[in-house]
Amino acid sequence: MNDEIVKGLRTCTAVNGSCEVCPYDDPDDALCECANRVSNDAADAIENILAENAALRRQIDNLTSAQAVMVKEFEEKLEELAEVKEERRWISVKDRLPQNEKAVLCRYEYFRYGDYNRMFQTFGIGFFMDGRWGGEVSIGAKCRVLYWMPLPELPEKEA
Repeated sequence: MNDEIVKGLRTCTAVNGSCEVCPYDDPDDALCECANRVSNDAADAIENILAENAALRRQIDNLTSAQAVMVKEFEEKLEELAEVKEERRWISVKDRLPQNEKAVLCRYEYFRYGDYNRMFQTFGIGFFMDGRWGGEVSIGAKCRVLYWMPLPELPEKEA
């Protein structure tokens, strides 16, 4: 249909004269019959295109809004994951110490006598209180906590 409108607009040029397409031969009429038909069809086509364009713009706006919501939710999830990752990473005692009396998982070393007779590293539960480490991480010669991380939350008890 659009091709016919374009063809009609290009071929029907009769105004106050004769038309090469239709039997137009009335100098008193402003436009011939095919020019009227073509201009009406063109107006209808333009209205349809504008309506489709408006509908597409509404769809784009809806998609953009939905996308913005999805991006916001994604960013919130990333922040939550970063917090979880922060909670679950090893923290050097040189960088920060845990809260007083709060049990934490520790990577520590101590001097091991006997067949080993050297420094030995392992993991254990400890707590920091009044400038000193306590718990199993403080037992042994030359004990020294190197890193720590919070313990995970305990599971909820089933009734």
